[in-house]
Amino acid sequence: MKRFVLLLTFFVFLVYGQELLVRVPYTPDNNTSTLIKKGIAVIGELDDAALVKITSANLSLLAGINYQILDEITDNKNYYLVIPFNKAIETQIRTSYEVLTSDKQCLLVVTAIGKEVDLIKLPVMLTKLDFTPLKLSEQTLTYPKISFNPLVQQMVDNVSADTVLSFVRRLQNFRSRYATSESCRAAGNWLRSKFLNYNCDSVYFHNFSGTYAPNVVAIKRGYAYPDNIYYVIGGHYDAVNNCPGADDNGSGTSAVLEAARVMKDFNFAYSIRYICFCAEEQGLIGSAAYAQQARANGDSIPGMINFDMIGYTDVSPENLEVFGKVSNPNCSTFVNYFINTASLYVPQLPTNRRMVTSLSGSDHHSFWQQGYVALCGIEDYPLANPYYHTAGDSIGAGFNDLNFCTNTVKAGVACLASLANPIYPNQPLVIYRRYRVDDVIGNNNNRWDIGETTHLYITLRNIGQTTAHNVSATIACTSAFVAVLQNQAGYGNISSLDTAVNQLPFIIASSPNTQIGYNANFELTVSSSESTWNYNFTIPIGAFVSTDPIPDGPRTPARYWAYDNTDTLYYYHPTYNWVEIKNIGNRITYDHNDQVRKITLPAGFGGIRFYGQRYDTISVSVDGFIRIGADTTPDYTNSALPNPDGPAPMVAVNWDDLYHANTGNYGGIWWYYDQPNHRFIVEWDSVYYYNATSVRDKFQVIIYDSTYSTPTQDNIIIAQYQTANRYSSSTIGIEDPTETIGIQYLLDGTYHAGAAPIVPGRAIKYTTQSPTGIAENIANSLQPITNFVNVYPNPFKDKTVIQLNPRIVKTKSVQIYNSSGRLVKTLLINPTHSKVQYLIWDGNNVQNKPVSAGIYFVVTSDFRNVVKVIRLK
Repeated sequence: MKRFVLLLTFFVFLVYGQELLVRVPYTPDNNTSTLIKKGIAVIGELDDAALVKITSANLSLLAGINYQILDEITDNKNYYLVIPFNKAIETQIRTSYEVLTSDKQCLLVVTAIGKEVDLIKLPVMLTKLDFTPLKLSEQTLTYPKISFNPLVQQMVDNVSADTVLSFVRRLQNFRSRYATSESCRAAGNWLRSKFLNYNCDSVYFHNFSGTYAPNVVAIKRGYAYPDNIYYVIGGHYDAVNNCPGADDNGSGTSAVLEAARVMKDFNFAYSIRYICFCAEEQGLIGSAAYAQQARANGDSIPGMINFDMIGYTDVSPENLEVFGKVSNPNCSTFVNYFINTASLYVPQLPTNRRMVTSLSGSDHHSFWQQGYVALCGIEDYPLANPYYHTAGDSIGAGFNDLNFCTNTVKAGVACLASLANPIYPNQPLVIYRRYRVDDVIGNNNNRWDIGETTHLYITLRNIGQTTAHNVSATIACTSAFVAVLQNQAGYGNISSLDTAVNQLPFIIASSPNTQIGYNANFELTVSSSESTWNYNFTIPIGAFVSTDPIPDGPRTPARYWAYDNTDTLYYYHPTYNWVEIKNIGNRITYDHNDQVRKITLPAGFGGIRFYGQRYDTISVSVDGFIRIGADTTPDYTNSALPNPDGPAPMVAVNWDDLYHANTGNYGGIWWYYDQPNHRFIVEWDSVYYYNATSVRDKFQVIIYDSTYSTPTQDNIIIAQYQTANRYSSSTIGIEDPTETIGIQYLLDGTYHAGAAPIVPGRAIKYTTQSPTGIAENIANSLQPITNFVNVYPNPFKDKTVIQLNPRIVKTKSVQIYNSSGRLVKTLLINPTHSKVQYLIWDGNNVQNKPVSAGIYFVVTSDFRNVVKVIRLK
């Protein structure tokens, strides 16, 4: 039986389909990422647990996990993550409110509708749970290289302590900035007028609610990139009732205003949004609404800087605490970028890097929830300002260190301006925009393939304010697989805001030994009479399609490759041939679900060699994988490959949370040694899924013995799939003993670009037989070629003649492969002719396009005869 621990803090009758709020503690196997990948809605996080919304009907998704049902979700309740100012406030909250759970600093509080008004008055940081599922970061971001820029320094130097103080004083002087008050709306109008004065291209009210004052959004449009790609600097302008809010958060709002002021006379490549959020004190309501709308609109936000309380010092010198989110790797890079730019331009400001599982209570959290990259800059955490949420939060008391606040604003400006890439006034700035491969001299399929020489066109744009004269560009590539045959091109003059493409192409060539999908990194140097600029870009070689094999990685060259039975252009593709072993093999008995049983390989089989290591045993799991070796540790939670979390070395045939049956006509797991055919077979016979017990799948893995040799002497492994009823929550692939190299064919419904979908009759072969130079391997492994009469001329330029005697060579066709093992052309033999035949190859591929210069192989359809032929330029 599955481990199933249900911890109840109260007795509750679960109505089928009732929505529940559940606490799931973090373990090495269960974190926010793994829960989301299981289809579980994570709606909040504590330091040590995820908060999950789930229906009682779907509790089986949490089977095997320790969890705690906290509450039934109803419409007459509000839920808040509350960070109290001190222990006395925590005690007061626990006395006055129902606390469902907590971590070291944060309480989860449930209130009746309306009662939250009293909670907001307390000195607490508040986040309202709106039950929107948390999103994971979707891509790896890179940020520009940090180097000194006099324009950035000019903006930093223009930050004025007097101006910052005037902003804080004006915000303090509004009668109230409580989010529902008219004076808060008046503060919003004042902010809007300031942004308009600072030459923002657009300023608007984001009216997210009829109850609260709006967010104020100001846009400074970049010259190079679309409006929906932008950086954000933000802070909330509302305050708790009867509180001047000088530090919380007149200080952060002043940073946003001052950034707009000192950047107003500069142009940038990227767009910037200056945002003053409202209803933060009510639980981040304004920023949550904005971030959700941005995600729905498809906005790309590479970074959001949030300032909240940056004007109070308890101990001098004060450190600026800079927070990022551990589970979003981009946050670490972004926090480092902020700290490094601060060190370069504002060395007098001490900073403290802090990466956390969760830090709710301010507006960066809303962006984290949507998978965006954000940081929070704050004077202290835990909070140290004794005037927090009191009438004493005014200039001179709650806001007592103008110098620290000003330096923090300077750090924000330095980071934001560096990211947005300022444009020098009255000078050109030529940027790289895109590349285009034109392989008209190759196979003309509009991509750069392995072993192909191609033309390259690069588009440049001058986003500066004046013409760039005599523009030229040079490319370089240090990859051993790439040769740059023509590395220079001219562009002439490029006017301001114009684009240009090189008329004469760059020429690049890839080696026949290049791995499919290899990314070639190029350095681009752009020069004009006025200046020089450097950029980097990447071009993939031999882009994967579903009919290509998949290499292991990340590394080059690969050791193992995965071929499926749609990769018919490659010699080593498998053929689906199901071998039914139920009732003729040995049924594996299991004491409980998730168990892994060790199987000693028969002596006649000779063991298995996998990633260069020899094993005499395998371990078969109910959950659809085999470990190579004798490790029987269970693991029913599938993960990505390679990944240190999980079994290794392994073959994930269909790694999922599966059930078996030890008895009955189906549902069992079997093994069989088919000695005459030199193979060992394991079959999962119609096993079913734990969270979908009505769904079953039947699949098997075949391990061939060493008589089927490979270049590395590793054994050939084939996985076969007789049915395809689910495969939406599983992992398929292999992983090496170090858990750093592997092939991920499928993960939770997402396929590798070289993978064909799992359907009935799919076969996948894992082998170290490489598609690169495959025909050479064929030729070397067979007897000398004597049956072909001749291929001439060889080498050739325009055409060559293939001469053969059909009475000697029993073949229906002649196939021509390139050096990467891909089928280029098939020439049919006339079956009625018994005399010597002459087949002419005109150097074209199956699309009747000329192939590139290089090595090709002429092969008979039975693969018994191979001749190398060379195509010249």
